[in-house]
Amino acid sequence: MNEALEEKKYEDAFRAAHTLKGVSLNFSFDRLSRSVGALTETLRNWESVPVDETVCEEQLKQVRVDYQEVVDAIRKFQES
Repeated sequence: MNEALEEKKYEDAFRAAHTLKGVSLNFSFDRLSRSVGALTETLRNWESVPVDETVCEEQLKQVRVDYQEVVDAIRKFQES
């Protein structure tokens, strides 16, 4: 998703974001599903609506924060 956005491959970025949204919903990672869901919606109509790169950048920052929170929680669980 990160590389796709950097390379402006919006179809690939949408697919990756949509997949991460589905996985995060299945595991009830609520914050991550909300933030990646917002990014998914920003990218959804990439063919017909110009992608606002500034909005994507801000949303991606939040996705990264929320993703890291999930990773940290899983690691903490594994260590206990």
